[in-house]
Amino acid sequence: AYQAETGKELWTLASPDPRNLAASSDVVSLIQGRPKRGEPAEAVAVDLYSGDPLWKSEYAWLPKVTRTVMHRDRLAYEVSSMTDHDKGNALHLVNARTGEAAWSKSFPPGMNHRRQARAMFVDDQLWILHGAKTNTGGDREDMVRVPTRVSALDPATGETKVTHKAGMAHCFPPVATPNYIFAGELDLTDLKTGEVKANRITKANC
Repeated sequence: AYQAETGKELWTLASPDPRNLAASSDVVSLIQGRPKRGEPAEAVAVDLYSGDPLWKSEYAWLPKVTRTVMHRDRLAYEVSSMTDHDKGNALHLVNARTGEAAWSKSFPPGMNHRRQARAMFVDDQLWILHGAKTNTGGDREDMVRVPTRVSALDPATGETKVTHKAGMAHCFPPVATPNYIFAGELDLTDLKTGEVKANRITKANC
């Protein structure tokens, strides 16, 4: 790690195959380990300024993680199927400073293809895009279409605080701004009013 203003090296961390780096406040987290060589996948967190170790854990779901997001003292691990199916998509939240597991939630991402369980932090809330279709792993006639929605969860407990309508995404994941969630082709859900605005002249790219 380097000091941004001066370029001075602050600390170095030797890590086997480091990936999924995330940082917020005074914590840096990453995943390390080479399972193909028989090494376990480990979640590691260190102090941002000193590099001193804070915690290390081998969560059972860690090898399936596709992306990590950190916001304040919450660290979200995304497990995404990256397929058309609803199974295999989940969020796992832990305390960024201690590594203590807080909650997990499996849900069908509100997407048609390459589905991703995205964690979108906006201020004190964690938003997810969910719905679209469920029961996709078997025969096509068993698939069930459900409304696509965005919901704000309490980052500490996973409790749903509010739910709004949203557009169904295709191959692309949703994007959150302080005011809107972008999904569909192209639908913008107002996070304060729940109103959905459609910009049909713009199409999100797969």
